[in-house]
Amino acid sequence: DFEFVSRYMIDQTTGLSAKELIATKDGEDMVLIGTNLRHDGPDSLKLVRAGYGLDWDVAYSEGEDFSAEDDLSGSLSINLIDPIYASTIPVKISYMYDADGSSPGYVGAATVFETEIGAGTHYSFDMDEDLEDEKFIERLQSGTDSPDETDPADYGVIQVSGAVDLGPGDEMNFITVLMAADSPDGFQSMLQSSLTYVALAGLGEFSAAVDEPVLLPEEYALHQNHPNPFNPVTTIRYDLPQAVDVKLTIYDMLGREMKVLVSQGMSPGSHTAVWDGTDKLGQPAAAGVYIYQLKSGDFINTKKLVLLK
Repeated sequence: DFEFVSRYMIDQTTGLSAKELIATKDGEDMVLIGTNLRHDGPDSLKLVRAGYGLDWDVAYSEGEDFSAEDDLSGSLSINLIDPIYASTIPVKISYMYDADGSSPGYVGAATVFETEIGAGTHYSFDMDEDLEDEKFIERLQSGTDSPDETDPADYGVIQVSGAVDLGPGDEMNFITVLMAADSPDGFQSMLQSSLTYVALAGLGEFSAAVDEPVLLPEEYALHQNHPNPFNPVTTIRYDLPQAVDVKLTIYDMLGREMKVLVSQGMSPGSHTAVWDGTDKLGQPAAAGVYIYQLKSGDFINTKKLVLLK
């Protein structure tokens, strides 16, 4: 009963890419948007905040039917129940009220972040006013929700997660739900239903449904492992502009071969290999500094990594 639209976006400057799967269901006054945010750049990104922004463009009325007691822009904090693990999921709902008497009169949006990130922060602002960068950053860093607004205005709303660090290969996943209801009380049941759809109907597995452009590296590269120092596992990324035989080897500081991670022909693209801190016999390596070397055709590059215990 679902219809889908998929989108893929990439920021060439940072290496951040976003996959979105937008799902609608006949008879439901809501839209589900699953987002996978992945960092494929060579350097770690600090203090990343992810989320969803909306300019509702709903019409407001200041006539006799308008009451200043009706919030035009506000937020609610609720708890949902994970349909699989029965754990509590904190969620914030950013909502707007259309005071022209039409039904449903409320529109809302909620972004469900991974549990370790929490409910995120609600931020609203008047789209007719200039949004100063410094003021916006200060509000984000404070981690406090915007106050409810009762003046008729064209409000935009943003929900963002807390700040996290993203290393090469790290991902963030979140679900955004857009809803329409006759009252804010109707949002909770709609959100609970959306979690059931996501968990039980497989809507969270959206990566294969999104077409991605194939971006091949322009040159050979061996990147610094992440994390570094590490214990007990680290990831090594390398780029191949063409198909070639590849050998990726770990050595100790005396040049003795510890372990061969890769020894085979590889297709062009960005690849990763994982070292679990063991030698070629499967025994744990001692703490210290090691060397990893990539040989691919005429390209040879070597870097150091540090194993902690």
